[in-house]
Amino acid sequence: MVDHTPLSSDTSIAPSSGPTRSAWRRGNYAPIWGATSAVMFAFGALAIDVSLANYARGQNSDLADACTQAAGVAYRASGSETFARGVVAKVLKNNPILGREAKLETIQFGLWEDGAFEANSQDGTNAVHVRLEHRQDTVLGPIFGVKHTDSAANSTTAWQPVHVVLVTDITNSYSQQNFAYSRAAAVAFYDEFQRGAGPEDMIGMSVFTGQFGVEWTPMQTMDAAEAAGVRDDWLKMRTASKDGTYKEGDSGCSGTNDNRNFPKQCFPNMPREYKDENGTDHAVGLEMASIMLDEVDTYGAFNAAILMTDGNPAGTGAHKQRVDAGYREDRWRYVQAGRGLLSPGSAPAQGTRFSGDEVVDNTLKQASAMHARNNVNLWMISFVNHHERLSTAPTGRGYYVNTKDPNEIAPIYIDIARSLPMVVVE
Repeated sequence: MVDHTPLSSDTSIAPSSGPTRSAWRRGNYAPIWGATSAVMFAFGALAIDVSLANYARGQNSDLADACTQAAGVAYRASGSETFARGVVAKVLKNNPILGREAKLETIQFGLWEDGAFEANSQDGTNAVHVRLEHRQDTVLGPIFGVKHTDSAANSTTAWQPVHVVLVTDITNSYSQQNFAYSRAAAVAFYDEFQRGAGPEDMIGMSVFTGQFGVEWTPMQTMDAAEAAGVRDDWLKMRTASKDGTYKEGDSGCSGTNDNRNFPKQCFPNMPREYKDENGTDHAVGLEMASIMLDEVDTYGAFNAAILMTDGNPAGTGAHKQRVDAGYREDRWRYVQAGRGLLSPGSAPAQGTRFSGDEVVDNTLKQASAMHARNNVNLWMISFVNHHERLSTAPTGRGYYVNTKDPNEIAPIYIDIARSLPMVVVE
C-alpha cells in the first residue's frame, strides 16, 4: 500500500544525519585548494628563479664578450698582458650581475688561426680568450634545497694586424689654408691610430700630384714611426713645391720663379712640381699605396687606404720642363703615370698624359685592382667638390664622404681610425 501522506514544509530530502547539501559542496573544494596551493606556490618560485638564472646567464655571456674586447684593445695598445688583465678586472668590478661580481676563471693570450685558438702561441698574439663564472642566489629555491644556480661563459676576441696608407692630394689647387685642414686631419688620424695600435700594425703615406705618386712615409710600425718622428714630418707637410724656374734641376728654391700664380711657394721638403705639371691624378697615388701594402702583406692583415683630395680629378699636363731641367728626384721612390715604380734618382722622362675622364677611369680601375689583389678597403674623402663617379671608388668596408666644412675633416678621419676591426670570433 502506497503512503500518499504529503511532506511537511520542514521535511528535508537530505539524509537525516550529515551536512546539508550546501555544506557538503563547500567541503568538497577546501581540500582541493589546500592540496594545490602549495604546488602553485612552488611553480611560482620556480618561475622566478628560472627567470633570474636565465637573465644572469645572458648577462654573463655579454660580460665575457666585453672583457675580451677590452682586453684586446688594452693589449694592442700596450703589448702588456698584465695591463690587459688589470683592465678586465675593472670591467668586472664595474659591471656586477644582479649585485654579484662575476669570477674571472681564465684569461689567455694566444693565436686565433683557421677557426681555432692556441694559447701562448710561439707564432705571435692576435687574440684573447676569457672564461667567466657566476653564482646567483635563488629567491625561493631554498624551499626545495636549491640555494644557488651557476653559469659559465666563454669568449674569444681576435684582432687583425692593420696596415693603412693615407693617400694625400698635394696639388696646388689647394689653398694653403685648406691644405692645413687636410694636414691636421692626417695628424689626428695618426694620433687615434696610435692609441690602439698593436705591435704588427703599420702606417704609411703616399702623396700625389698631376702625374706622380710619391712614397712620402714608408710603411712602418707605430713604434718605428715614433722613433722616426713621422708625426712631426706630417705636421710640416705642405703642397708640392711650385717655386723656381723650369731651368732649375733642384728643389726649386733659388728665389726666382716663373710660376706667377704661385709666388713664394718654396717648400724644399716637398716633392717638386714644375709649371707644366698641372692636373690631379688620384690613380698614381693609389698605385703607390698598392705597392706599399703589397710589400708588407701579412697573413690575415686588414689592408686599408684612405684617399684625401680637394675635389675633382683633372687632366694632366705635358711634364716636359722636368726633362728639360734634368731634375732627378733622389729623396723618395715614386710612381709616374705610364712608367710605373721608379727608384730615387731615376732619370726624368715624360709620362703619359690623361684627360680628366681618363684619370677617373684609371682611379676606379686601380681601386678595383687593389681590392682584388690584397683585399684593400678604400675610403675616399672629397673636400669641397663632389664627383659622382669617384663616389663609387671605395671598396670593402670603405666609403665615400664629401664635405665643404673644413672642421669636419678631422672627425671623419678619427671615425675611420676607430672603425678599424677587432672581432668577437667565439
